[in-house]
Amino acid sequence: MGELFRRMAARPFAAFELVLATFFVTLLNLASPIFVIQVLNRYVAFGFDGTLITLTSGMVVATALLYAFNAIRTRLAVVVMGDEDERLAAAGHEAMLRIRAQAMGPEVVRAAYEIPARAAAIRAASDSAVALQLLDAPFALLYLGVAFLLSPPLALVGLIGMVLMAAFNRRNNDAQAQLAHDMDREEAEKRRMTASVLEGADTVRAFRCAGFVRRAWSERNAGLEALRFALTLSREKGRSAGSVIAMLQSVGIYSVGAMQVVNGDISVGVLIGVNILASRALSAAGGLASSLSLAARARSARHDLLRFLSLPQEPTSGTARDTFAGRLELRDVAFGWPGSHSPLFESLSMVLVPGMLTVVQGPNGAGKTTFARMLAGLVEPARGEIVADGITLRQIAPDWWRQQICYLPQETVLFPATLRENICIGQTTPCGAASGDAASGDVVPGKAAPNGAVSDETALNRAINDADLASFVFSRSGGLELMLEDAGRSLSMGVKKRIALARAMMTGGRLVVLDEPTEALDFSGRQAVFRYVINMIREGRTVVVVSADPGFERIAGQKLDLGSKPVPVISGRARSVSPRASGQGTPLEHVSGIGVPSGNAGDEGNAGDEGNEGNEGNEVTASLAEADTGSGERAQGETGAEADQTMQQFTGLDLNQGAEQGDGRNAGRATGRENSDSLKNAAAAPVEESTPSGEEGTGR
Repeated sequence: MGELFRRMAARPFAAFELVLATFFVTLLNLASPIFVIQVLNRYVAFGFDGTLITLTSGMVVATALLYAFNAIRTRLAVVVMGDEDERLAAAGHEAMLRIRAQAMGPEVVRAAYEIPARAAAIRAASDSAVALQLLDAPFALLYLGVAFLLSPPLALVGLIGMVLMAAFNRRNNDAQAQLAHDMDREEAEKRRMTASVLEGADTVRAFRCAGFVRRAWSERNAGLEALRFALTLSREKGRSAGSVIAMLQSVGIYSVGAMQVVNGDISVGVLIGVNILASRALSAAGGLASSLSLAARARSARHDLLRFLSLPQEPTSGTARDTFAGRLELRDVAFGWPGSHSPLFESLSMVLVPGMLTVVQGPNGAGKTTFARMLAGLVEPARGEIVADGITLRQIAPDWWRQQICYLPQETVLFPATLRENICIGQTTPCGAASGDAASGDVVPGKAAPNGAVSDETALNRAINDADLASFVFSRSGGLELMLEDAGRSLSMGVKKRIALARAMMTGGRLVVLDEPTEALDFSGRQAVFRYVINMIREGRTVVVVSADPGFERIAGQKLDLGSKPVPVISGRARSVSPRASGQGTPLEHVSGIGVPSGNAGDEGNAGDEGNEGNEGNEVTASLAEADTGSGERAQGETGAEADQTMQQFTGLDLNQGAEQGDGRNAGRATGRENSDSLKNAAAAPVEESTPSGEEGTGR
């Protein structure tokens, strides 16, 4: 009732009209018992047809007016109740998209599964029919008031029946609401278990888990059957009790009324009319109890939903810059999950600069994936700050920050949508089909979309080729419009990893964060990842790779070892002796210099820099350029093929081979040639002025 009054107060004019319409409906409902009383007392007693015609005509008019007022007040009830419950349910679904990862515990996940049931309970209690039942209850006293004027003893019998009906229904409906709440929870748990079985179908078969699953299902089904039986029994008990109370009320009214008729206190018509009025009041009492029970269940559901909405969420606004240069600084960062006894890491201070690859390593459970998620803004450090181009990550708008990142998570999550939608799912503008060829899977770099979105479609084609996904697209009749109805569960891990990599490439961000990018990939897929990483370094992007693949460590500018607890170890580039100058190693070794611990973790993340922050990225760029051009005397003589051979010595990969094999189509070949040309052009590119010369680079 309180919620109804609150909504009526929010719309006073519509609420006044609703109350007025309900009053007229109640008055018009009196027409039926009055008609019965008059027919029995006047027409039956005197037999004048004119009286019957007049009474019948009046009853027809009253019935028409009753229908009209009922229709009017139903519309008014819809207006008064509004759409607040729909907005609340929508807010619950929106909260699922923004709840912070630290708050996503088992209880929160269970509450998220129960949101549809909670929204349904709130919606059921906000139905216009429920509101009308609540409004009818006070006016039901008018029926008893008229009955009291006709016969006080009979009105007292009707009042007793009304109170008994309201009390029993309220208690029974409360029990039903609790049973329904328990059933919703059990159904949610059963859906979660079913989803787990479907996602882990191979595990169930390979490890002969069928017995375990059957026992779990049997226990859930037994619990649900017990609750369902108890709910059915409670409902049947309520219907039976309602019928018994109504019958006892009629017996009481006719018994007392018969004595009054014999004594001449009332007529037979009054007796029947009072019974009709008492039945209407009894029905209103039953409806009131049912509505109050629904309202109580909705109140509990609203409380659960509001508690879910009160969980910490990511902000929807914040600072957004025009551009992001790519520099990221971690200042005394620490992280630990709630309830854990010790932090994953602490006192972590380092700098990630454009043009440098930072490789993150450590044993299982060391916090590597958490570190990658922290850079992506998915989790927040417990202490310290992450600063991007001078602005702390806490102040930056999350949506803007995600647009600056090429993020590949360790676990690939696909959606029941088309392949195109899964790749372009995070783009602000949809990638339209380039043509009938592209829609069918013919990926052609540079082909324009029909709506003129050349850059979007070109970026999509490039991402597909760079992720070594073109051969898969060509092999499917649907091409990019292939519907992943099972959310990609039937796809191999390697294909899903390629789709996730293409999705990450689509953002074009200045910060590249790859979590286990070569995991589950074959040789050509690994080649594609290394080509992508090297190209990102050449373009001056900040690259962070979580991987134990030795190829990344060999071309990295610094390494973060999270296996050292509680303070991670940062290894920077060697400064004293260059591999080329000492005559040892290969031209790319001085790009990484892994193995030399930084003297001060807070000294911008690189040992020996001595505060020279501005040249860190340029020095790495110079090292990469020198790796392609050789020393000063070889700068003019080394070809692009020799540069690729140098890359092969470090990664163990033939960077040209993967571009020319595996795709099997012109698109893949074209991209391979483009990648080879880009490497050659980069090899011949002059070093920027701020970059140390080849002699300086090899002598430091």
